Amino acid sequence: MKYNGAMPAYNGLKDEEIAALLNHIATAWGDDKKVKGFKPFTAAEVKALREKKLTPQQVLEERKKLGLK
Repeated sequence: MKYNGAMPAYNGLKDEEIAALLNHIATAWGDDKKVKGFKPFTAAEVKALREKKLTPQQVLEERKKLGLK
């Protein structure tokens, strides 16, 4: 199925809600077992990361460090 439009940003979610969403996504399909040393995300980490402004290239480099493509 083809969609017109982009996924909206999650600006309205609280740090705790984003941490919960990330933890669900990371664990729902067993991906947490693929990432060496996986630790659940915390609201404090989300807050700190939201304050960083990464370029797409920096995001790619961070994903590579985690063993993700």
